[in-house]
Amino acid sequence: MSSSPVRRSRLRRHAVDARQTRDGHCRVTVSLEWKEGELFHGSSAGLDTPEGRVRAGATSTLEAAGGVLTGGLQLELRGIKVVRAFDSQVVLVSLRGRSDSGQYELIGSTTAPDGDLVEGGVLAVLDAINRILEKYARQETPPPPPP
Repeated sequence: MSSSPVRRSRLRRHAVDARQTRDGHCRVTVSLEWKEGELFHGSSAGLDTPEGRVRAGATSTLEAAGGVLTGGLQLELRGIKVVRAFDSQVVLVSLRGRSDSGQYELIGSTTAPDGDLVEGGVLAVLDAINRILEKYARQETPPPPPP
């Protein structure tokens, strides 16, 4: 007898738009997809440097994820680091999550796809928050049973 695995709800990257501004900054806008194509957006600005771009990607992702979370969890970016390892750029993020039931220290990591640090920041944050997201995400109300 086999049982089908339960599919977990996860936030997924839908779109990322990173633009340079004339004054040496960048603006990153992130769209995340939740159940059934429901989209959430976040935007952040930073210096147009490798560190500024990866941080803007991570911050935009946290802002977009906030739309999925109920009031029970607040997330904050504690730190972000890019390291060179095995001929790739690896993005590491440290997040702090606070809720009524406690505090979380979350770590996420990914390799920057094709060296794109903005994408790396987005994916590393998703790696960290998808570990606990279901517990705090908006729950869909099931339809009432038929009469």
